[in-house]
Amino acid sequence: MIDYLIDFTLCSSLFFIAYLLLLQNERMHKFNRFYLLFSLVLSLLIPTLSLGTDIIIVNKMDSYLYAEGGISTESTKIITEKQTQNISLSSILFYSYFLVSTLLILRFIFLNLLIFRKVISGEVINLGKGKIILNNDTHSPHSYLNYIFINKSDYNKGIEDGILQHEIAHVSQRHTLDILFIELLIALFWCNPALYFYRSAIRLNHEFLADRAVIKNSKDLPKYLDLVVNQIFHANRFHARKTLTSSFNYFKTKKRIIMMTKKYNKTSIQLKQLAIVPIIILAILLFGKTTLAQEGNENKKANNDAKSQEITPDQDLQLSFDEIMDKYVSVNEDGMLRVNMSMDKSDKEELKSIYLKMSAQQQAMQKIKFASRKYDKNTPSNENLDQWKDSDKYGVWIDSKRIENAELSKYSNADFSDFFVSKLAKNAKNYGKHTFQVDLTSNELFEKRNGSQSLIMMPNN
Repeated sequence: MIDYLIDFTLCSSLFFIAYLLLLQNERMHKFNRFYLLFSLVLSLLIPTLSLGTDIIIVNKMDSYLYAEGGISTESTKIITEKQTQNISLSSILFYSYFLVSTLLILRFIFLNLLIFRKVISGEVINLGKGKIILNNDTHSPHSYLNYIFINKSDYNKGIEDGILQHEIAHVSQRHTLDILFIELLIALFWCNPALYFYRSAIRLNHEFLADRAVIKNSKDLPKYLDLVVNQIFHANRFHARKTLTSSFNYFKTKKRIIMMTKKYNKTSIQLKQLAIVPIIILAILLFGKTTLAQEGNENKKANNDAKSQEITPDQDLQLSFDEIMDKYVSVNEDGMLRVNMSMDKSDKEELKSIYLKMSAQQQAMQKIKFASRKYDKNTPSNENLDQWKDSDKYGVWIDSKRIENAELSKYSNADFSDFFVSKLAKNAKNYGKHTFQVDLTSNELFEKRNGSQSLIMMPNN
C-alpha cells in the first residue's frame, strides 16, 4: 500500500511537471483537459503494471510456531522486538490514513447533499442545456452538473448575457464531472500534494474553456473582458460549499485575460503534444511494478554457486500459496511468528492443490508440507481385551461404532491393529456411565487408512 502511494505520488508529480513546462501556457484547452484527466488515470494504473521479468524467489527460513489444538512445535527464535514495533507502527499509520480518508469522503458526500438541498429549495427555470436555480443565498453565479445557481434578486434585475453564457458553457461541457473526479481522488489520496495542483489546473482550464465558448458565440472580446473585470470587483468571498461547483469569478482575472488575447503557433503546439509520449513511456519505466528476488544473506553464496543447477520456482504458484498462508500467520507476544494449522477446509484443499503443482525444490522451501503418514501397528494384548469387558469401567468402540463390552469375547487381540484408551472428562457425553473410553481399530480399517495414501498437512521441518 505504501509503495503504491509513493509511486502514485511521484508518477502524478512527473506528469504535472510536464504539464507546467509544455502545456499550461498554450491555447489548447481541450487537449489540456484531456491530458490532466488522462494523466491522473495513468498515474493510478502505472504503479500496478508488471514489466514481466524473470524472478527467482528464495524463501528465507524464518522462525515459525506451528499450532494445531493445544500442541505446538517451536523452531529457533529470530524475530526481534524491533520488528514487532515496526508492525505496530505500520498499523497505526494505516488506520490513521484510513480515518482521514473516511472523514474527507464524508465531507465530499455532505457538500454534494448541500448542493442538492439548494436545488430542491430554489426556484427552477428550464433552459435548453440546463436549469437555472434561483436562491436568495446565492452570492455569485456558479454551476453544478446541469444546474446554474443565480441570485434571485440579480436575475430579476437582469443578468448579463455573457455571465449566463459562461455558466451554460460549464454545464454543456460537463465540467462538474472533472471536479467530482479530482475531489474524490483527493479524499482517497489526500497525502499526494500533486493532486492539489491538479485541482487548481483543472479549474483554471475550465474557465479558459468557458471563456473561449462565450467569445466564440459573441465575438465581442472587449465587452466580455470588461464584464469579467467588473464581475471580479463585485464578487464576494468564495464559500466552502462551492468547492464542487464552477464559478464565474473563481480564478485570477489576469491569467484569463492573457489567455483570451494570446496568439498561438499551431506547429509549436503539435510538437509539445507529441513530447508527452516519451513522458508517458518514462513514467511506465520508472514506476511500473517490479519484483526483486529475495534471498537470505546466509544463502546468497550457496545460491550463486548452484545457480546453474537451480530450478526457478513458478512465481504465480508461490504468490497464490503465500496469499492463503498469510491469513493464518500472526505474531505472538514474544515477537515470534505463529501459523495456525487449523485452517478452513477450502483453504487447506487449495493449499494442497498448489503444493502438488510445485517442483520438489520449491516444495522444500515452504513452511508446511503435504505428505502421506504411515501408522505403526499398536496391537492390544488378550489381557487388555479381558480387562475392557468391565462395562462399569470401560466403554468400547470398534471402528467408531459402540459395542457391548461382552462382544469382545468374539475377538482375539490379532483382530486389531491399533487401540487408544482415554479418560472421560466431566463434560463428556458418557461421563458417569463409565470412566474410560476404548477405541479399537480393526485390521481392515487400519490397512485401508495406510493404503489410501491420503496427504496430511504438517510443518515442514
